Amino acid sequence: MIESFKSLHGGRPIRVHPRIKVDLPTTVITKSKDLQAKIFDLSPAGALVIEPSSELTDKEKGTSVFLKYNLPGYGDVECSGKIVRSGPDWFVTSFQHLEEGVKIKLWEYISKRLREYSICPYCGVEYK
Repeated sequence: MIESFKSLHGGRPIRVHPRIKVDLPTTVITKSKDLQAKIFDLSPAGALVIEPSSELTDKEKGTSVFLKYNLPGYGDVECSGKIVRSGPDWFVTSFQHLEEGVKIKLWEYISKRLREYSICPYCGVEYK
């Protein structure tokens, strides 16, 4: 079924949650260390975290992480997640058990910025 949806949109993945590009400093906390990184891509369900120092070595799928960052205009956010993909200097985390207040902050922050985009945040088709 997913493949049929992809074929409708030229093979582009269909997203369940919209994503926006951001540049948010974050503290990443794992069992083995705390480090500074940046959230590059943010959705209500997760984030792409760029870790330029490549210090984090335990980035296997399923690894637990805790992120602390500030959403400008909305305040501090703390959330836990699990790593779902990773590379040498980045990882993607899926948020786990978000508090209702955090969900609201994230959605308000993201939805306000969606107006700036000229492409659909779900399928990547350009608006005309």
